[in-house]
Amino acid sequence: MPLDPQPTFERTRAWRRQRLQDAQLYLCTDAARLRAGGMGALEEFFEAAYAGGADVVQLRDKSIEARTEIEALDVLGAVARRHGKLFAANDRADVALLVGADVFHVGQDDLSTAQARRVLGDDVLIGRSTRSIEQAKEAYDDPGLDYFCTGPVWETPTKPGRAAVGTALPEAAYRLMADGRDGSSWSGRSPQPPIRRRPPGGSVTLCARRTELRQTRGRPGRAVVLRR
Repeated sequence: MPLDPQPTFERTRAWRRQRLQDAQLYLCTDAARLRAGGMGALEEFFEAAYAGGADVVQLRDKSIEARTEIEALDVLGAVARRHGKLFAANDRADVALLVGADVFHVGQDDLSTAQARRVLGDDVLIGRSTRSIEQAKEAYDDPGLDYFCTGPVWETPTKPGRAAVGTALPEAAYRLMADGRDGSSWSGRSPQPPIRRRPPGGSVTLCARRTELRQTRGRPGRAVVLRR
């Protein structure tokens, strides 16, 4: 995959929105490579992820301290810029601001969208995880969000004890977005999407949680990402 010939240009909201719109794979990973081989090994993993087709990479690891997380996100950001792709910070808006993240992702018990916007401004894309159709409806109706996730479809080691939602919730969320309101289309990886019609604007991708590009047993936990 060719590297971005202008990796230092301003990454505006419009540019980020277009990259999210065009994205096919959103990878969420922990810092296991950092613990195993240091920052160099983590950088090699990020390079392999983008070269292998990831359009967005989010670092999500609750076990590392803020200073280490910032250092790792600085590495991720540098790799993302070389490839002309997006990178995401998780949960902590102060960390996202310090590293200049393209995307900030939060859960149901984290900052509200308005609180995150007060810290990060308008240029950073914001996404939220949802685990029920009620949460999905609330996220879809939130004008400050750029996307929301439903999942995990299968159990994931990054969220121990969290029950998988299966495919029913992503299907219901898709129907919510496809019932005539502006904002989405289907480009998911289910072999038989529940609805064949493609409404205008946006699409669906998979968020692979901790695939590490080398998972050999079981299924990686996944969440369907719905873009506004």
